[in-house]
Amino acid sequence: MNRLWALLSAYGATFVTLLQGLLSAALLTRLLAVETYGVYAQYRAVAGLAVTALSFNLGHGFLRFGSALEPPARRRMMATIITAQTLIATAALACVLPFGQRLSLAAFDRPDLWLWVAVWLWSLLTLIQVQLQNSLVIVQRAALAYAVTTAYRVASIAALGVLFLWPTLEAAIGVSVAVMALTTAGLAWLTRAELLAPRLDLAPLRELLAFCLPLLPVQLALWVCASSDRFFLKHFEGLESVAHYSLVYTFASLIPVLFSAVSNIFLSAVSRWHDAGERERVDRAFSQTLRAYWLVGSGALVGVFVGAGAITEMVAGPRYVFGEVRSVALWIAAGGFVYGFFQIFTRLFDLARRPWSVSLTWVIAMLLNLGLNTLLIPPLGMSGAAIATGLSYLCAFAVAWLIRPDVVRFELPRAAMLAHALAAVAIGLGAAWLAPAGVLAGLAIAVLAGALVLGCGLALGVVDPRALRRELLQR
Repeated sequence: MNRLWALLSAYGATFVTLLQGLLSAALLTRLLAVETYGVYAQYRAVAGLAVTALSFNLGHGFLRFGSALEPPARRRMMATIITAQTLIATAALACVLPFGQRLSLAAFDRPDLWLWVAVWLWSLLTLIQVQLQNSLVIVQRAALAYAVTTAYRVASIAALGVLFLWPTLEAAIGVSVAVMALTTAGLAWLTRAELLAPRLDLAPLRELLAFCLPLLPVQLALWVCASSDRFFLKHFEGLESVAHYSLVYTFASLIPVLFSAVSNIFLSAVSRWHDAGERERVDRAFSQTLRAYWLVGSGALVGVFVGAGAITEMVAGPRYVFGEVRSVALWIAAGGFVYGFFQIFTRLFDLARRPWSVSLTWVIAMLLNLGLNTLLIPPLGMSGAAIATGLSYLCAFAVAWLIRPDVVRFELPRAAMLAHALAAVAIGLGAAWLAPAGVLAGLAIAVLAGALVLGCGLALGVVDPRALRRELLQR
């Protein structure tokens, strides 16, 4: 029951995350000028790169090994990670500031140094927040971690009300940093029993880095696949295209959240079972997770494709709707759908202690993404960026499948999944052809199409609800 409650809490937080993403996009796009929203989107992309590069993936190592440590050792590990990441982030800011104006012009079309300070603050707070959340997950208080995340999302939406009085870039970024700081302070109070004074224990840090550094290229390559297209669009098309594309990306890329919402719980649980020799339990967990993600993710993919225009107009108004919006949404959503499967398969390499193998997949995907962006964006614009994104994620998953370690035996109804895929394609194309103009009618058709895909999957036996429920109720 504890696992079920943690999962329900995670998905409750995920629902609020989806809502926050849409409401934030609605406020930002309606209250800021289009180019200003484009700059804000660039700021978030740069901050995402900073978090990825400066994390050294240490949080992943903390989840993998912290569960097996005694409390004193676990606390020392977390203190060392937070101290190391703080020092690294501050050193990075010191290196950037002398060239800040030139870099700001290249990234944001603005020569403002304060943007880099904002990136540093937001990134550092995010890094600390991740470790505090991981600590709650490790000590079996995941529900509390997700409750705090939910509160953060709600506060973010409320704080953006400042834009009604001060609709500027400075206000939007200031709100994001302030809410992140308050949330981090709240998490620190909740985890105060786990916190130690800053320390830098080099021996455990070296051991963590030996496991985590091979995964850093994965994270950097993932950022390239997810965000580098904004910089290509800015160069070839301008900030207005960045704004339009970023809005569609906001809702079309949310499908992998269906798994990533519970990925930390999943990794912590299967790591314990694998280390304890419970092979059958690990097999069931992977198989049930993959089947459930296939079922729900395919329904979401069809819904996003059918309702792309209606969702865009509902969120940002008609000025953000463009001709190829459905094509862009389809490719981004398909890439996100495949990335969710990749996240599941990544855990196989964690269990086998082969994190370096994952780097190969993402280095290939990154190079493909950069090449496709260069080739496709000049002639195709936003559609070219979306196609590059989708194909890059597909490439990463294909390579991961081919080199996966033999640590789990998957039990998958392959014939049922193939039939379900064909049915989803037919339903999506038919619903897109039938979808009328107008926001409400378009959304209704999209929801019905997604629900029909879910129903077909259940009827075909892609997921056995009773078996899934039994698995979740097991301690």
